[in-house]
Amino acid sequence: MTSDSCFEGIKSSGELKPLSSPKGNLRRFPFSEGIIEKNFEYFDGRYIVGAITSDFSDWKEYGLWDELTKPQNFCELFGLDKRIILSFDINESVPAYVREHAHFSPKIFMDTLGVSDLIDRFDCGGMRHVTHREKEAFKKQLEKYFASVTPLNSYKGNFRVPEIWVGAPIPLRDISKVTEIEMGIVASQ
Repeated sequence: MTSDSCFEGIKSSGELKPLSSPKGNLRRFPFSEGIIEKNFEYFDGRYIVGAITSDFSDWKEYGLWDELTKPQNFCELFGLDKRIILSFDINESVPAYVREHAHFSPKIFMDTLGVSDLIDRFDCGGMRHVTHREKEAFKKQLEKYFASVTPLNSYKGNFRVPEIWVGAPIPLRDISKVTEIEMGIVASQ
């Protein structure tokens, strides 16, 4: 998912570039020490992060679609409200891995703790708004999420909410579908 202005940049450069760092995402949590060391080979470099899905139904079931498409989250990341979903195939020679995002989702926190806003509370308020029990459950699920790393060429399709990390640019010619989301409406082009 990207913004319309970022998509214009992709078209201008002729490729979708890997920009995300798993280290950056992990460092925002104060108790994440050791997680990088356990899976070091998957934390080095920049990645394109996406979903292995055609309809996002599992992302919706686990509450991750709502997290991803919240206007405030999207605007903070990309600066605009319009969202564009890019679809492309990945060549097996491209360095990529898959993670089970169900381990770290609003649904898992609702099922285990009875709260679905735990990720928001960590992002917005830090430790002040989280109980010790919630912190321990959060850390356990975060560790499961990062430990689920599977190289793409070994992935068997067995994750409920597969999240893919691609460590190479995707040429514009390989982007096969563009879908726009605006004001909660999905329109394929």
